[in-house]
Amino acid sequence: MIKLTENKFDTQRLHAGYDPKEHLNSPLPPIYQTAAFALGDTDEAEKVAEGSKEGFTYSRVANPTVRAFENRIAALDGGIDAVAVGSGMAAVSYALLSVAEGGGRIIAPTNLYGASIDAFQSIFPKFGIHVDFVDDINDFEAVKAAIKTDTKAVFVESVANPSTDIADIEQLATIAHQAGIPLIVDNTFPTPYLLRPFDFGADIDVYSSTKAINGHGNVVSGIIVDHGKFDWHNGRFPQFTENEFTLETEAGKPVILVARWCGGLYFPGSD
Repeated sequence: MIKLTENKFDTQRLHAGYDPKEHLNSPLPPIYQTAAFALGDTDEAEKVAEGSKEGFTYSRVANPTVRAFENRIAALDGGIDAVAVGSGMAAVSYALLSVAEGGGRIIAPTNLYGASIDAFQSIFPKFGIHVDFVDDINDFEAVKAAIKTDTKAVFVESVANPSTDIADIEQLATIAHQAGIPLIVDNTFPTPYLLRPFDFGADIDVYSSTKAINGHGNVVSGIIVDHGKFDWHNGRFPQFTENEFTLETEAGKPVILVARWCGGLYFPGSD
């Protein structure tokens, strides 16, 4: 997890989440163009693989270059951790498929990014996840009425794409928390520079970092940031606390490790 600092935003956007001493004193994060990483010995490999020690094994799982990006955005956003993915839609999908794993409902407005609407209507139902749309996300009585026993989250865009309608994050967070569900905010348009939804009660932020976060039009990427405040142990989200099997074995039998939700990632080996 990242360490939050008191540095101002402009300092953090240049330096947060990266220590040059860990990278041969390079002032900028190097590009680690490698598939895998050496682990020294079997004890080290076991600790990294089980999640009891931070480290890198395979770039599909984590990579120092990507990790610096995750740390920096988490710091700028005021979160505890983040996970980078291949696109903004991947970020939306990762977050919602995770919170509604096994089936459930998501509340969302109708004035979303077109690809999100497409996914909510045609893809998510195939996984047992249904989206209850409200025409005006700031119609709080309509939002409350849409909450059911199997509702898993409220999803909004802080500034809608392309209508630019603004969501009342603070009030929506209050409603969501009263129901025991998280508020997930797509904050792509403002970025943390203009708005930090966590300051108003949001639980998970997602970004298409293809857009303003990158700014150059030469990268497709997305990122999910965890505020670290939501209680995932309230009974609605057993997928984040259930035991999971790993490849690690002991006396020829699979060892079951507890998985912990953090920033869109499962970290095994934690209580």
